[in-house]
Amino acid sequence: RGLKRNKKNFGVYPAMSGESDDKVSTGIPGGPSPGTEAKQKTSEEIANEFKEEGNTFLKGRQLVEAIESYTKGIAACDTPHIRGPILGNRSQAYRRVGKLDAALADAEEAMRIYPTYARGHVRKAYVLKEKGDWAAVEKAIKTALELNLEFKGGDADKMKSLLQKAIAQQEAQRLELETKKKLDFVMEKLLGKWNGAVPPELGGGSQELDFKSETKVILTVPARQMPARLKLDVMKSPMWLDITIPIPAQPRPIEHKMPHLFEFSEDYNELHLMGPPDQGLQPGVELSRPTRIDRESKSYVKMTRGSAKPTDEELEIQQAVDELKGKNDEEKMLKYCQMMAQKLSNAVQKDGFKFEQPQPHWPEQEIKDKYTSMLKMSQYIFILEKYFGQMLATNVSSMVKRLPGATVPTGALKEAVDELRVNMIAAGMHKDVAPQAPAANEAEDPSKSGPAFEGHLFSDGAQETKESKSNSSSGMSSVSLVLIGALSATAIMGVAYYLFGGSSKKRGSK
Repeated sequence: RGLKRNKKNFGVYPAMSGESDDKVSTGIPGGPSPGTEAKQKTSEEIANEFKEEGNTFLKGRQLVEAIESYTKGIAACDTPHIRGPILGNRSQAYRRVGKLDAALADAEEAMRIYPTYARGHVRKAYVLKEKGDWAAVEKAIKTALELNLEFKGGDADKMKSLLQKAIAQQEAQRLELETKKKLDFVMEKLLGKWNGAVPPELGGGSQELDFKSETKVILTVPARQMPARLKLDVMKSPMWLDITIPIPAQPRPIEHKMPHLFEFSEDYNELHLMGPPDQGLQPGVELSRPTRIDRESKSYVKMTRGSAKPTDEELEIQQAVDELKGKNDEEKMLKYCQMMAQKLSNAVQKDGFKFEQPQPHWPEQEIKDKYTSMLKMSQYIFILEKYFGQMLATNVSSMVKRLPGATVPTGALKEAVDELRVNMIAAGMHKDVAPQAPAANEAEDPSKSGPAFEGHLFSDGAQETKESKSNSSSGMSSVSLVLIGALSATAIMGVAYYLFGGSSKKRGSK
């Protein structure tokens, strides 16, 4: 009765005379059931039972529980060949929960107390991999392989594969550091403004590249200024320089990439650019990169450090604007209209100038002359807008086109606006009709977009008004050079490569 009562009250039988407490409930996995006698378990057996329990948790992704079981197993036994593998397993669990320092400490302790434990080296290598220390990974694996340890399962193949990856990653890191170092040096020399001459065939004058960062450059070329994306590869020889510009189109701009080669002069005051040799260039169509810098090619341009020097026309416009300082807007608009009207009138009367799309059946020289004359006129209008200001130019445009809400000019300004309108009509810049929205199915290709002057803030139509507002907000000219049609993208870049007569020909060849 007493035994039964004790069982009922306490759940275990009391120890009999001469028995050890170790023979009753042990509190370890797989311990004896209450009321049964069992042989006392060794510390190694207890440690292994905790190890198996931890392995079960690890397979079930119960990582916290696995770590707790391994910790109990490690505490239960000091025998190296038992404790070492449990440390290795806990290292794996720590690595999986992101405790890399603890994982590394367990792997190294396992290797210290049990030097022939091959998997300890595996655990260490994978922890170092997680840390991104590829040099240490390589050293750890090579040390393990030199010891001729007996790897189990696929561990040997895993170690060799990881060794190859460690070597490859170190080479990639070395190349990355070398590239960054060289890129920093190149950008130190490249940042700022560079200028180069534009051939007479493209309207003359100059172009300017203002390098802002390794990803951004601002182009100022005949009749256009725009931001562009920049991509450099300084590890090539010669180095690569790609400029990507947005070509206005519907329903969205066309991304046009122009691949170049470049190199500096010995004193870093000259920049030698070699553009694509392609003929029949189309906006958005991939261009081939030149294979070398040929300084006799028409695709080559030399740029010098600093801002472009103003042309005589630019100096004349700048002087006119300086003389208007302190004057009101009406006087400035009057001067703007007079200068633009005079330029158009001279061109129309002297050369029969007109903005129009060249026709395929025209003689080659006539097509070249047409592009050149349109570029020159666009450049002049761009300079006017640059110095008089975008807002003033937009106001004059609204008056010329008699847009709703536009200021109604009076007196001398009205006469100047009327004269400008007449000359713009003669030059193909204005139809003197109410603006019309573009058709819904209008082609995306700028080469198929309406009249030659479409896209300029003075042209007719609703779309260019939208574009001029967008350009106005960014402080850029709205002269879009869509007037150049299919060759607009290459004309925008100007002397970066030569458009006419085949860029692969030598200068002076026929």
